[in-house]
Amino acid sequence: MKKTKYFIFLMLIIGLKSPLWGQEASLQQKLDCMIAFNFNETTNAWDQQVEKDAYTYNTNHQEETWTHFSWDGAMQAWKAQYKRETAYNRQGLIGVTTMYEWLANSWELKTMSENFYDYRNKLEEVLIYTWIPANGRWQLSKKKRYRYDTDGKCLAENIDNYLVDTETWALVEMNEYTYINGSLIHYIYSSTWDNVSKKWDYSRKQWYLYTPNWELYELHTYRWNNTKTDWSRISLRGYAYDDNGDFNGHGTFYWDEVTTKYDKTLRERYQYDGTIEYKQLKLPYDRMFDQFYFHHKVDTRKLLFAGPGNSEEQYQEIRYSYSPVDQSTDFDKLVNTKITIFPNPAAEFLYVEYSGNNNPLSFELYNLEGKKVLSISKIFRHKIDVRHIVPGVYVYRIVNKQNTESGKLVIQ
Repeated sequence: MKKTKYFIFLMLIIGLKSPLWGQEASLQQKLDCMIAFNFNETTNAWDQQVEKDAYTYNTNHQEETWTHFSWDGAMQAWKAQYKRETAYNRQGLIGVTTMYEWLANSWELKTMSENFYDYRNKLEEVLIYTWIPANGRWQLSKKKRYRYDTDGKCLAENIDNYLVDTETWALVEMNEYTYINGSLIHYIYSSTWDNVSKKWDYSRKQWYLYTPNWELYELHTYRWNNTKTDWSRISLRGYAYDDNGDFNGHGTFYWDEVTTKYDKTLRERYQYDGTIEYKQLKLPYDRMFDQFYFHHKVDTRKLLFAGPGNSEEQYQEIRYSYSPVDQSTDFDKLVNTKITIFPNPAAEFLYVEYSGNNNPLSFELYNLEGKKVLSISKIFRHKIDVRHIVPGVYVYRIVNKQNTESGKLVIQ
């Protein structure tokens, strides 16, 4: 019987909780990096390095850092370009992600995202900040809000921009989701806000089609054509499976308005190590639930141009590198850690109580513009004086060595 595939590229939107990988006795390998190679005319082989994505993990088997490199041919070395650091809350959900860019031989802050969850651990809101070097502080720039049905499926994602001059939010974009066969995405409608007419205007549509066995078969993408007042095609992606029902490749076809047909085909083909299953792998969080691709251990991904007939021409090859999992660190967790912050709202004093291990905490308080108004490091149990803080709504961060606890705090 063929497997049912769940195309869960919306892990953060749906708010899925990271599993406790340390409880998986069969966990064997972790994905360390993916390296892209071009064809080398000199060696007549696919060994010309181009790009690399490298990952590190914490002891909870969650992604800790992602670093993107480009190959410097002159120096014959990898050159760092971007880095993302991720911290998690007590529930094992993503709390804070921070992006850096490598400039002038050092990592420079770029953006930061803070995730907030509802009582069901569903992602409720994301605050996005931009680092302002001139001021040496974070500036609030964007907000994402999510709405769910009673079954916990995401119905809509709203994106707002923060207007610094007026200190107000401006509607920008909305994505609406419909489902089929329970939790499989059927349509995604994207709209932009027209500030003149004060209404949402369609901009994009994605339509997911499935086989009778509920495997993703085709993904159609359209844009809204104001002239025709109808949808115009952009692309079609078709998905292929092997005899066992496992995904092994896809092709993307782009619509040509002149010839009124699909052409310019790009294809990807995956090669697997069938001896190691998805559940035996430790993967980065942006791939952790991607069983669509990682039903087994991915070894190689080939990128190809489609030519006349069934001909194909490869233009790049991506290889996946793994290493054994250190089982001795699997149970070094913070599941018994308890962090309590009270009262909320607070008027004069705020109390932070922490137990679970001997790692100290740091406490930070930000206003809604992203400016840090309070910072205290190395606390275990602490009484914090907030009488000097201007009344209002703030965002707090409690950070220890591995995890981050975030939330909203009201000062009266």
